[in-house]
This record gives sequence, structure tokens and C-alpha cells, in this order.
Amino acid sequence: MRNGLPTDMSIGGLEVGKKIVELPHQDKHVEVIEAPDVVSIEAPVKWKVKPEWWVENHDIEGGNIKSPLSHDDRFGCYFMFDMTPKTGPMSGHRMQIEEVAPYTLENDKIAKE
Repeated sequence: MRNGLPTDMSIGGLEVGKKIVELPHQDKHVEVIEAPDVVSIEAPVKWKVKPEWWVENHDIEGGNIKSPLSHDDRFGCYFMFDMTPKTGPMSGHRMQIEEVAPYTLENDKIAKE
């Protein structure tokens, strides 16, 4: 048994989503819950370099992540950022953004973001 479930069962989106929320508060990256060939459908860069790209292109003033919403092998986390882009048409303009990031799992690892 693991988390009250038989060990041969998937942990599912809710448990992986909770880790997305918890890991930044522990100064850890989500790499521990990623598939080796994870695909980003949003970022103009590969998933493995997305955090570096984000930090290089934005001044992050603050942010928050809310608990995940889950359904089977998919889940979404609600992100809020207070940031200033360093490049592009909004460069130098501080803004607050909110988004829901959808994720898809394969074998209890993030396969698509």
C-alpha cells in the first residue's frame, strides 16, 4: 500500500499536482516528477530549459500556486505571477498574470504541459 492505494495503481493527477504546488516552497524543481521526454505545448523552448528561459526573460516579483484540480491522468494548477517581462512588447511593464496550466501524466510522470 502507498497513500492508501495498492502499489500497482497509478497515483494520478491529484498527487502529482500537489507536488507541483509543494516543490517550489521547498526550493525544488519539478524535475523529480517529469517524464524524460516531457513536451511543453506553450513555451517556445524545450521543457528542460523552460525554467531558465522564464527567469532569463522575466523579473519575478512574486507569485503563488493554488491546489490542483484533477481528473484521471490530467490535472491543472492555478498560477499567479507578479512579474516584469525583460523582452517583447511588454518589456519593462510590471504586470500580474493568472493562468491555469494543464498537465497530462504518463506512468505517474508529467508527459505534457
